[in-house]
Amino acid sequence: MTSLRYYFDRNTWDKFLTEIVNKIKKRWLKKDKQQLKELELQSKKLDIERDIAYSNYTKIVDKCEKVENKIYKLNKKYTYQKKIKVKNPHYKESEAITI
Repeated sequence: MTSLRYYFDRNTWDKFLTEIVNKIKKRWLKKDKQQLKELELQSKKLDIERDIAYSNYTKIVDKCEKVENKIYKLNKKYTYQKKIKVKNPHYKESEAITI
């Protein structure tokens, strides 16, 4: 079985294969280098702002959950469920099964 697998895994019919290789040019324009540095700095600042905003968001969500829990507890304190017997409007005596 391994010999068949080896045969099907290999490309044996093409003489040349193409590969994609990523390369970076060595010479950049000064303007582009400066723009890249500025964008990297801006990205770092935005990451910091995002972290601050996320921490503020989590604090607000925690406060909302606490308030909702208090509301739930108060509602639960003054409400209850009671089981009562009610006549079935769709009941037919002829179809009732007696044991």
